[in-house]
Amino acid sequence: MALVLSHAPHLKHLNLTFPSATLRPLFILPAGSFPRLETLWLQSQLLGIDLEPPDSGYCGWHWPGATAAFKSAPCLREVIFNPDVPWKMAELRDLVEDSNIMEEILGFGDTVLDEVSSLWSAPMVSLPWAQIRVLSFPLTAYTPDVWCSVLAGCPNVECCQLAVSPGHTSTGLENVNTLIHLLRLHQLVLFSWNGAGDQLLGSLVAPKLELLVLTGHIAPSTIRNFRIQSNFDLRVFGMMFPITQDDVELLFQALSDITALVIAFASTEHFPASIWDRVGRAELLPRLETLVLQPRPGQMSVLVDMIAASWDRAATLGRAALRVQFLRIRPDHLVAVNEGLKGLEKYAAAGNNVEFTTFD
Repeated sequence: MALVLSHAPHLKHLNLTFPSATLRPLFILPAGSFPRLETLWLQSQLLGIDLEPPDSGYCGWHWPGATAAFKSAPCLREVIFNPDVPWKMAELRDLVEDSNIMEEILGFGDTVLDEVSSLWSAPMVSLPWAQIRVLSFPLTAYTPDVWCSVLAGCPNVECCQLAVSPGHTSTGLENVNTLIHLLRLHQLVLFSWNGAGDQLLGSLVAPKLELLVLTGHIAPSTIRNFRIQSNFDLRVFGMMFPITQDDVELLFQALSDITALVIAFASTEHFPASIWDRVGRAELLPRLETLVLQPRPGQMSVLVDMIAASWDRAATLGRAALRVQFLRIRPDHLVAVNEGLKGLEKYAAAGNNVEFTTFD
């Protein structure tokens, strides 16, 4: 770290991954320390104690609030603050493959999410918001009011990755009750805990938004209203939360312009067969070019019928076939899934196949 500090006036790009104690000196540097800094990527390597719940007596990990050196950096455009969570890949795979756990964490598990979000809440850092174009705080959660106050000062932001929580965050920032117009924003990735994402999206207007990825349950009606008030031409939508059977049609109707749909960490087995039939006939999601799912054996027949109908339609119209990817199939489901896909073998001659992808 001493080497970094000694070269601070000359640095344009700073990308560091260290324990928080090692990074802390950066936050107490005086104003003017980074006259050339353009990109700031900091990852704090968390220890086991940093993940202890608040009632353990440990105050938890957080980014320091004093950032005079960063706030005064005249060239800073890209800021990524991301804690490095000590999860082994094998443990993460086990978690991902247990859909019940993932749906509890990402969808309806308020008790779990209360505990998790409290680990990441932190004093708000001070940055030169007006000049920021890329902003990423994927695991450090702030309240909707705090993010509204921040984003109101970010007229040039183009890409955002934010975590929002209804928990109490103590800052000196005032609440913003009016709509926040982000006229240059084209990518938004939102981690929502306990419904806080509904409030934040309800406060934003992003007419140039092309990519929207949502983790944690957000009401389909909120997504629809966000689209209406922003009037954007969305291209890519990713959802990492479960929705009810009754909400599927509402959501797909709200996303009528998308060309890519990714549904991960959530089952689609309960989606009505009529919905998939309408997708196959392009009555829903008529512009869809790429579909990424984590299917289960019980829905293979319905999915195969949908894919076949879509590919037949594309061939008739002379258009590119729908690209379908199955994401991280559970090992105990793989045989049944492959058996179900035999109904699509006749399309292989035309170069149409369902792809398999993983998190590796």
